[in-house]
Amino acid sequence: MKKRIIGTLLAFTLSLTLLAGCGEKAQAPETTVEETTSEVEETVSETVSETEEETVTETETEAEEETESYEVSEISPSKTMYAQKEVNVRKGPGTDYDVVTTFNINEEAVVDGETDNGWYRFLYNDEVVFSKASYYAEEKVSEEELARREAEKTALAEAATAAIQAEAAATPAADTANAVATPAQASGVVMIGDSRCVMMQAATGGGGVTWICENSKGYDWMVSNAIPRAETVIGKGTKVVICLGVNDVGNAPKYVAMINQKAAEWAARGAKTYYVSVNPVTENPWVNEELVVNFNNYVSSGLVGVKWIDTHSALVSTGYHLTDGIHFNGSDSVRIFNMIIGSL
Repeated sequence: MKKRIIGTLLAFTLSLTLLAGCGEKAQAPETTVEETTSEVEETVSETVSETEEETVTETETEAEEETESYEVSEISPSKTMYAQKEVNVRKGPGTDYDVVTTFNINEEAVVDGETDNGWYRFLYNDEVVFSKASYYAEEKVSEEELARREAEKTALAEAATAAIQAEAAATPAADTANAVATPAQASGVVMIGDSRCVMMQAATGGGGVTWICENSKGYDWMVSNAIPRAETVIGKGTKVVICLGVNDVGNAPKYVAMINQKAAEWAARGAKTYYVSVNPVTENPWVNEELVVNFNNYVSSGLVGVKWIDTHSALVSTGYHLTDGIHFNGSDSVRIFNMIIGSL
């Protein structure tokens, strides 16, 4: 850029010099030539200076952006660590970095470094990734601890369901101010889900739906229990609705692969398959909202031949009430059920 501007200046100055020697009519006062040349030189100088300053500034900015704001302490030899709960694996050591995948409980990472802000570094599918160190330990979560966690979630779900039933029984039919919305009615619908479905069933009185749902369940139960039970009733015109994932967000890839497979099989029978988003959560010991959103994004983008029902976005938009950070009250359970049925 600088060379091109200077070359143009020399050519311009030469042209003025030639014109000055071609007679009186072509002559221009020497002061005009000198002033013009001086102005051009000043312009060139300013332009070059500004260009150099901008280039330096851009280069410095890019360099600052590329400079890592963390330091990694090498771990040698590498050590195997196990996720103690569902945890995101990211491209860098911070929540601003993109999520690569979500690890489930007891998924292992062979870590070779730890950052000064508390993240482990390791390889995942030949890619360097990072995950929060505080979510890992050298030993797997024991079967006893996993059973304790499941029992705790089940107890909360049962308490929430009992509260819904008690609320419905205590609300007189004429008390329209406190009555929940009228549940939709549907036929030919098979609903496969976890405790949130158990609560929907309790809040709606069933709504004409075939319910295959249990507290604290996830992918393994779906494959070993729910799908075989559903197979016996799925036929032409059946609508199969899946409401799972909040208990094992780390199994998103497995859900996608299995549901795509079964949806194709069920379509051959004349049935349609639907997947309901995992709905919002607030503070609780098991899963956070970021993990829920990542699960929804992964599953919704990976399903083929399956209709995605995004109740999560609807609830975020209109508001919702959670009794314990994970289970909805009776009114919202009915509202969610009606949204699902209205989307079939």
